[in-house]
Amino acid sequence: MAQPKVSIIIPVYNGSKYLEECLRSILSQDYSNLEIIIVDDGSTDGSASIAKNIASCDQRIIVLTQVNAGPGAARNLGLSCASGEYILFVDSDDLLIRNAVSNSVRLAETKHADLVCFDFESFDDSHVMGRTLSKEFPKYLTSTSRECLMEMYTDHLGYFSWSFLYKANIFTDDGMRFPENILMLEDMLMLNTIFRLQLKVAYIPRALYRYRITSDSLSHGKSIKKAEDALIVIEHVIDMSYADKTIHIFAPSAIRFLVYIDEITPIGVSIKKLMLHRRIKQLLRKMLGVTNTNEFDLKTKIKIFLTLANLQQIISPYHKL
Repeated sequence: MAQPKVSIIIPVYNGSKYLEECLRSILSQDYSNLEIIIVDDGSTDGSASIAKNIASCDQRIIVLTQVNAGPGAARNLGLSCASGEYILFVDSDDLLIRNAVSNSVRLAETKHADLVCFDFESFDDSHVMGRTLSKEFPKYLTSTSRECLMEMYTDHLGYFSWSFLYKANIFTDDGMRFPENILMLEDMLMLNTIFRLQLKVAYIPRALYRYRITSDSLSHGKSIKKAEDALIVIEHVIDMSYADKTIHIFAPSAIRFLVYIDEITPIGVSIKKLMLHRRIKQLLRKMLGVTNTNEFDLKTKIKIFLTLANLQQIISPYHKL
């Protein structure tokens, strides 16, 4: 049987340090019918040149460039050019395990699934750290998309666009796109929208993706823009959860994200920061009204209290979002 084409979309912004390693992991897949779309998002470090040099040796690679507009816009440009029956997203500093594509496509075809969810392992330049989510990977063979969303809400899955193989018609027929001009949690908003469609999900309980922890990833450092963007996403998802009566399941996760947003807000006094803190505290109180505080350990309870007291914390529950 002919292999269905898989379009792999890679947004790149100043990713020259790891881009070649990322591309080698894709080019060494035991699956040949690939379309590899690299979208350079206004890099200033030569990332586009690296991509074009490698593309000159493999006709499956397409290199697109755009003025810096963020990861959501870069993925959307890639989607507009994709011709595959399936879509994968890969971040430019991460790696695919050699049989990631073949295993995912095989399961999608045999289970007639709209999405395939696979596990991941985190690593840095010195060692592999394994799975970094607090709870085990789902035990389903298949599920509805709504059940998959509940696994995200309860921390069995992360809000990572790269942890799924997607049928392309999710994006072509249903018009799904990433939010643009959002620098934080854009995956979260897109996934919350997709998983409210009536879709079938299949699961591979093995790590097929290697997620690199770096000190300079987008989510590191304090930024009012990143905090504001993340809060916009959380507000949207809270509204979605109220609308379909899943708020009591999402609330504990929402609270942890609200505390995290407080942590990435810059130290100092400004009108923007005061307004942001006001919105965070209002949402925290609202979410605490629909969840059981016994779900949180003592450390998290202290962090919630400090956030409500308008104090800034340093430790983040997530390395890279």
